[in-house]
Amino acid sequence: MMMLEPTILIVDDNEQLCRSLKRRLEKAGKYRVLIADTAEKALDLCERECIHCIGLDVILTTDPNDRTGFDLAKKLRKTPKFFLSMLDDRRSWTYGNSRQMHSQANVQKYLFKSDDVQEILRTVDEIVRDLNLDLVIHPGTWTYVGLVEMLKHFKGKSAAEKKVIADELVTLFCGAFKTATQITLLTIDRGKGGCVVARVEPRLQHGMGAPVMVKFGPHATIMEEYDNYTRWVGPYLQDETTRVLNEPAETFHLAAIKYSFVGRLNPRDSFREFFNHSSVPKIEKMIEHLIGHTCEKWYEARRPPEPEENLPLDHIYRSRECLNLADNKHVTELQSIVEQLLNSKAYAGSLKADGPAIIEVRLNSVSERLPNPMLYAFREHWNNGSEIDLFPLPSLLAITHGDLNGDNILVDDHGTGFLIDFYKTGFSPIYRDFVELESIVKFELLQLSNLEQRYRLECDLLKPAKLSDPIPVAKQFQNNAHVLKVIGVIQKLRSLAAEESNSDDPTEYYVGLMFNALKEILGFSSGHDEPTCCEKRQYHALLSAAKICQILMENRRKIEKQGSRPVIFLSHAVEDVDDVNAIYERLSIEGFKPWMAPGDLRPGEEWKIAVDVALKEAHTILIVLSKCAVENRGYSQSEIKKALELAEQKLTGDRYIIPVVIEPLAPDQKIPQELDHLQVANLYEKDGWVRLLQSLRESVARRER
Repeated sequence: MMMLEPTILIVDDNEQLCRSLKRRLEKAGKYRVLIADTAEKALDLCERECIHCIGLDVILTTDPNDRTGFDLAKKLRKTPKFFLSMLDDRRSWTYGNSRQMHSQANVQKYLFKSDDVQEILRTVDEIVRDLNLDLVIHPGTWTYVGLVEMLKHFKGKSAAEKKVIADELVTLFCGAFKTATQITLLTIDRGKGGCVVARVEPRLQHGMGAPVMVKFGPHATIMEEYDNYTRWVGPYLQDETTRVLNEPAETFHLAAIKYSFVGRLNPRDSFREFFNHSSVPKIEKMIEHLIGHTCEKWYEARRPPEPEENLPLDHIYRSRECLNLADNKHVTELQSIVEQLLNSKAYAGSLKADGPAIIEVRLNSVSERLPNPMLYAFREHWNNGSEIDLFPLPSLLAITHGDLNGDNILVDDHGTGFLIDFYKTGFSPIYRDFVELESIVKFELLQLSNLEQRYRLECDLLKPAKLSDPIPVAKQFQNNAHVLKVIGVIQKLRSLAAEESNSDDPTEYYVGLMFNALKEILGFSSGHDEPTCCEKRQYHALLSAAKICQILMENRRKIEKQGSRPVIFLSHAVEDVDDVNAIYERLSIEGFKPWMAPGDLRPGEEWKIAVDVALKEAHTILIVLSKCAVENRGYSQSEIKKALELAEQKLTGDRYIIPVVIEPLAPDQKIPQELDHLQVANLYEKDGWVRLLQSLRESVARRER
């Protein structure tokens, strides 16, 4: 329990008035009063002192037109304040009392210096009373300074500075529980992002309140999470989901969000704890509810990337908004840890670098040479001349949580999962949450101490050619209940991912797994502020990233070999050339070799002969149709005729011809009669590209068998 002496700050360039007001307030015997005669001194005091209430002049210089106080009020954040000014013009009074000033700067009143001193004292009393500083806090075994030291942002502060933040933390709890008489901190968990989550039970005037989760940390971090919640979470809430109670509580350095869990009892387990003591069916049920109910509206918002979002997956996953692997600091840290892992005495002779590009793996009966993911996953590290582009564009974006770990999924007694930590929530690749969950299971929750066994399991997990294919279970794991649980849960995650994305192609999923493995290598955890080395799961993550990299490279090389890229012939009306050029570019990026006239005709070629040759060599012919094209009876009709003749020579199921419609046709228009036996790809529909690419890739895979 800790009782705070309310501290009042008076900011006015009139020193005499400041001292007079200081004497009046201190005479009441309830307050400690500080004074500042400039904006700079006021900001400095707020950095060094825990301030509970601010009295602020509007004019802080000798310039009669100065309105520095309005700007300073916002810089002093949500510390409750009142204006004390000689400006009695309606414009200043109206702005000082405005909704904007109240919401952005927590301005409670606009008083005049000519007002009775008792009115000023009453205002201070009202503001301080509303802070609930009489709240009795039972912190258990924790100290407030100890809680501050759990916040990574304040790690390097002096003892005096930490004491100020500790006082603010008490003020923060008081502000977060304004209707409570007592609160008890039941549990404390440190998050990976440097904030702290506390489970708090409040006692209200008429009995006990329901326990809630309180996440507190640096002001900017918590407020960004709250903004993310307001934008991405609140509008999509369902029953039995996490809700934020009220607005965040704020002090100068800190902020806190209260989470409640509507529709169920208060969650008691983290996903980590739930996984360890639950059966596979129970875990699958929890994940199904999380994906199909809690996140349902998020995933229903899926869409193809907008032009400005059309970046390869490595750019997206490395961004600050995803895994924060883009800045030089973290890449350098990652490189350093990879080098430590490859030079560790723990696995001397078992893992080592063979030059910059290769990792030699010798684990008892395992002997492999894998690509070093630092060379191939980070474009700036390419120096071997290969520069193979491993990374496609994302097929779909959706709203995702984006920052899942074993501790921020909370599970109640009914097996219902609730999410917290929305700092990174937003539009991103649709597989983002799924690959994070798989990474949690196989890196954080897997209980295998033998690295060879971990690697053999990893190889099995990466064998399926489709997301929905069964994961093979090696003989050595068939009687291991824990490993079977890991495999079963990952199998469920992948089947749900395939359902949400309408695709069975694992390429984008594996890319997400690789970058999450690289993030795991960095070794940040809820117990460490800096990267750590060398834990078993970091070796596992390095081998995982390297193996996935090998698979991606092999798959891409299959289609990069001379003449092996599937040729896609684009038949189109000349009026649609701009739209067809866009299709051409997308197919090229996705690993195909599009062909269209006249762009792929060489000077001097007989174009009719060249077109016939291209039609014969084509893996697939896309008949591009528009309102104009279905009316066109030009040369494209002869291309359709030729394609249909060639199709008779193909096997059933080869999908040699695909009609592609780029815009809705008029009610009286139809695709050419000779094509109406074929399923159409409508590229103007939300999932049009996804379905087309899936069909092309399945067709390629079928013919390569």
